[in-house]
Amino acid sequence: MHPKDIELFRFAKFIGFTETADTLVDEYVKSLPTRPIDESDIIRAVAHEYCIEVERLFIHAHPRPVSEPRMVCMFLINQYLKYPFQRTGGIFNKHHATAIHAVKTVIILANTNKQFRERLLVIVKKLGIDEKKILRLLRQKSNLNTFNPRTSKLQVLR
Repeated sequence: MHPKDIELFRFAKFIGFTETADTLVDEYVKSLPTRPIDESDIIRAVAHEYCIEVERLFIHAHPRPVSEPRMVCMFLINQYLKYPFQRTGGIFNKHHATAIHAVKTVIILANTNKQFRERLLVIVKKLGIDEKKILRLLRQKSNLNTFNPRTSKLQVLR
């Protein structure tokens, strides 16, 4: 923050202009360089939202309380970070086919289950990912019928 901004901030606070002070703080926070999101950020955010320990996402378990958050992680890692399916699955000691299935399942659930979609968007907001980008991605893929794992994109059946 520039020294003159600090002086202005102190003066605004001193004379009671808290809105001006808050605006200055918000602008300063926005100007700070941010670290790019990585897979560990996604895993922690999802585990926190689902109230489970991070370690449980890596065990070989199939119950819904573990598999659903793991699928959400795989979806976000594959679609937001653009990791290939093999690498996405490898993070969780799973095959690439499991990652493909996870992405498909999350797209279907997000487009058919309102609670699931809202929970996904809460995670996206916590991560600071553009919510509109994820909604657009889900909308595009909901109108399509088949998934091509080679391109990691859904394609229309003709």
